[in-house]
Amino acid sequence: MAVFVGASVPTFCFEKDSGFCVQTKFSFRNHLRIRTSPQTLRNSHQSLAARLVCRAEPINLPKVERPQETLKRLGQEPKPSLGQNFLLDQQVVIDTVKAGNIQPGDHVIEVGPGTGVLTRGLLEAGARVTAVEKDKSLAGALETQFKDHPQLQVVCDDFVRWRKKQRLLPNEMEKVKVVANLPYNITSDALKRLLPMGDDISDVVVMVQLEAAQRFTSASPGDGDYRPISVRVHFYSTPEFVRKVDKSLYYPAPAVDGAIIRFKLKPSNEVPQVDPLEFFKLIGAAFVSKRKMLRNNLASIGYNAATVREALQQIGMSPTARPADLTMEKYVELHQTLQSSSARVG
Repeated sequence: MAVFVGASVPTFCFEKDSGFCVQTKFSFRNHLRIRTSPQTLRNSHQSLAARLVCRAEPINLPKVERPQETLKRLGQEPKPSLGQNFLLDQQVVIDTVKAGNIQPGDHVIEVGPGTGVLTRGLLEAGARVTAVEKDKSLAGALETQFKDHPQLQVVCDDFVRWRKKQRLLPNEMEKVKVVANLPYNITSDALKRLLPMGDDISDVVVMVQLEAAQRFTSASPGDGDYRPISVRVHFYSTPEFVRKVDKSLYYPAPAVDGAIIRFKLKPSNEVPQVDPLEFFKLIGAAFVSKRKMLRNNLASIGYNAATVREALQQIGMSPTARPADLTMEKYVELHQTLQSSSARVG
């Protein structure tokens, strides 16, 4: 085992045969590599979470069954109503953990752990994991499978219905990370809940439909895929496309390919300083008909055409602009300009 010292907090890299890390190649710049004994590590000033993983012997995690085996043992089939498509490929697990930059001691909220394939990878990386699983049978199986591992807490609940932030982030002093193989049918609802939480969550790494991933990360003004969710994503985060995940790597195979994407969330002081409710009300009205001009669409929320035309000109846009013509930043300018105007219908 090696300790890399280059900052106030040491970073730990476990050797290939230690059983701690799903990824064994690390790149550190300008770090001093020293050898140390397990006793020295135990005596060092480190957090309890770090000490749980900083030891010479492997974490004895149970072998994760293939999803088909777990479901057969539980006597159930994948549930389409819950959007259940279980991950099969270990390289996808490795790439997901890498995308989240999961470090020993990190607190990770895993949404939809299913049969525990990704859960095991997170625990191997040294994370403390809160796994939120709606399926009662699978939640119970996870608790049984990892019963000897206090780094894991299983919560049987519907993630998108969690109403109180303190249920998601109990007594956290540092930001958490969210990692999820999201059921495709809850992607938008889950992201709408997660993206505004940049003061409490640093990163969100999710597996979603490939088409949705491209829309979240690549859609820009003028694209056919540019939609209200595109504006919302860039309002609250910096998105990054990580990799494609072929549909054959899931059980059962979904109809379309998936992808891993990462959102680096913005803390509240970096989010545009507007009222989010009013701003997204404007965005919803703006996109009600993508082919119509904004000055017509915004009449539905009380702005007359002359006011919108003038506001567009003030921010340097054409008075005939349509919804897909404005960047997120231009929409913020438009909102602020309209808010300062008193010329509203009715």
